[in-house]
Amino acid sequence: MNEKLFKDGIINEDGSLTILNASESHRGHFKCVAENEVGSDERIIILTVHTAPTIEGSGQEIRFPSDGSIQIVTPQMNHAGKYTCHVSNLAGDDHITYLLKIQEPPLIISDIPDAIDVIHGMMLEIPCRAVGTPDPTVTWEKDGFPIISDEVMGIDASGTLHIDVAQSFHQGEYQCVASNPAGKDQRRTVISVQEPPVISPTTLSDYTTVEGDRIEMRCLANANPPPVITWSRKGIPVSEDMVGIHVTEDSEQKILCGSSLHQHAGELNYEPKIISDGTLVIENVVNDDAGHYTCKASNAAGDADKVIRLSVIIPPDIPDQDTIASEAVVVGQPFSLYCPVFSTPLPQISWHLDDHPVADGDPNIQLSDDKRHLHVLRSRPTDTGNYKCVARNPAGESSKSFQVEILGNFF
Repeated sequence: MNEKLFKDGIINEDGSLTILNASESHRGHFKCVAENEVGSDERIIILTVHTAPTIEGSGQEIRFPSDGSIQIVTPQMNHAGKYTCHVSNLAGDDHITYLLKIQEPPLIISDIPDAIDVIHGMMLEIPCRAVGTPDPTVTWEKDGFPIISDEVMGIDASGTLHIDVAQSFHQGEYQCVASNPAGKDQRRTVISVQEPPVISPTTLSDYTTVEGDRIEMRCLANANPPPVITWSRKGIPVSEDMVGIHVTEDSEQKILCGSSLHQHAGELNYEPKIISDGTLVIENVVNDDAGHYTCKASNAAGDADKVIRLSVIIPPDIPDQDTIASEAVVVGQPFSLYCPVFSTPLPQISWHLDDHPVADGDPNIQLSDDKRHLHVLRSRPTDTGNYKCVARNPAGESSKSFQVEILGNFF
């Protein structure tokens, strides 16, 4: 055995050795030597140094300090259980058992999207399942206020939020909160209730316009999200790439496919267009544009439609209006004149004799209800002259002249 003089300790008066801070480096064999004039003696003493045990694994540590306690540096769920401390000496032994419970903060494991769309009147379920120790309590909030279960909305034992019949007032910000004594977890989502379109009562059912004018037909609808407005006529969708060309019978129409349109006769009607608010616009209305149009409002929740009638007023049409009809009547005989006007609706018709209005109060003259027929019961010399019927409506006017001559002995 290699011997060397130990210098770290303190030798007391009674010959004992004191080591103030024992460590593993001090373990080994110590030899105590006593000597005087008579002689000497020695004894070998074995020093064992005990250190506090340490259990290491997976980043966890359990320590046993010298005071007999146990320390778990980072408690994990697998540390839960019963721990028993045993003490003993020459007089006997004893023990005490501790039950260690590990609490784990809640964790919501359900996948809750940031935003949820639901159709008005449909059912909605949003799961909010959470784990933790002890089992967490799951609650829901809407716009910052706790949700109280009622007939159409409630929370089941698993934390799922149920909305039996989605209404507009169910829209808002919802938050699921899972909590236990160790902490809480929460998830947020925004519910939007999609409502099917409803055509507004302010949407007109009938429009009337004059040929050649610009017409705007509105289709007002309420919905969430805002609806897309489309138009159709006779089952055919109306779109901005439609060009209607109206050609008068026996007329000549020349159309070049290029940068411009050349018109020799007939009528050219430029395409309708639908502006951003769903209004149907026809810039240059012609009679063929008259009819029934259907506006349809659609979104993900459904659709609604309304039939709208367009009436087009055209100038009164009198065939051969430039030809003056002549008629000779024997004095005292009756005669009738007919104004062959065609128009829908029927225009206002007035009669003139030599540019003076025909008197309605004259008992010798009768007018039909539609004013197209003028009847003279007994012709008089003063009835000779130029008769003119004039037809007027908001789109314009037309007229036709008649030359009447009263024949016979005026005396």
